[in-house]
Amino acid sequence: QEAAEKQKGARDTTIDVKMLSLEELDALKQTYVEQGFVESARRNIVIYNDEGCGERSTLNMHAQFTNTLDMNVHRVHIVGANHILNLPWEETTRLIAITGGRARPFYLKLGSEWERNEVPPGEMRMLKKTGEGNDRISAFVRKHGGCFLGICAGGYYGADQTVFDKGGKHEVLDQGPLKLYSGIAEGPANGINRVDYHSEVGAEVANISSAELPFTDLPTYLNGGSYFHSEQPSTQSTVLARYATVKEDAHAVVETCLDDGVAVLSGVHFECPSYERKLEPNVRAALASSDEERELFFAAIMQRLKLAIKPELEQRLAQRLEQQANKVVSEGWKATGNYANDFAAYSDLLVRAKQAPHAQQGSLRRQ
Repeated sequence: QEAAEKQKGARDTTIDVKMLSLEELDALKQTYVEQGFVESARRNIVIYNDEGCGERSTLNMHAQFTNTLDMNVHRVHIVGANHILNLPWEETTRLIAITGGRARPFYLKLGSEWERNEVPPGEMRMLKKTGEGNDRISAFVRKHGGCFLGICAGGYYGADQTVFDKGGKHEVLDQGPLKLYSGIAEGPANGINRVDYHSEVGAEVANISSAELPFTDLPTYLNGGSYFHSEQPSTQSTVLARYATVKEDAHAVVETCLDDGVAVLSGVHFECPSYERKLEPNVRAALASSDEERELFFAAIMQRLKLAIKPELEQRLAQRLEQQANKVVSEGWKATGNYANDFAAYSDLLVRAKQAPHAQQGSLRRQ
């Protein structure tokens, strides 16, 4: 019953401006904050849901946000392309998120145009125009200190280039409009001809590991998602997690810092719980014992995106980071006998991975 209420609430937060006249739209712009969005700047979480987006993925994302974030600080809204194109959402938004589905409709719905509508197999489709909606999302992160979370299709969408199912029946080779990651999102990570857009045939569990957060062999849902790579790695980018299975050591989750803005792109659905009803029984069983771990991983990603998480999750995550810091010292010292270097690693882990996110949260709560 709680899940059904959450899903109903998620749908109810959508603002549909398709049927408004120009006069009504102007009035809505002027009273935007009073229409139910948080008054204080940069606290709203916006989930994009329009053509190309998977409904179940969107609802899972909404549920995970509300379960993880401090809702005394944030509000979560599901919006469409008209919202991105016609309302001043940037002024009150901390994060925009896009999850699973098909990325090409995102491009077009938000104003992209191709140089050529059809290209030969194996040739990259180039953009003639990125489009107003895409430009606003990009500027939100690059120029206005906003944050972006792209999972699966959203991960492809955020990269410089998409290379999907190359040589397979669903081949997509597209130049990206956002360019929030200086490189290529290539997939499916588990091989070509594995995706069926109308079933779960190509879905499986992919384990990921992260020294940065830290987590080891965390089971996650994968269905067409990518891995990320770049010929010229940027100093602005950090690998947050790697595949431990499926495509071992490939980059599964990446972060790019662009001035004050942050973008996190993921090939795996770390927001997907084992009780998601569409999952095949073997996938559900493989995920069942790790729901709490994925929730904690999601919370760690939220901290990287400058969001305030629930205090109990903040405490659990702090304990995890302290345990990892002590492990770094203990195991390193035993191996090398060099306590000074290992203590430096310990201090760096605490400052970088724990204190900084907490300071960000404290600052956010005081705003």
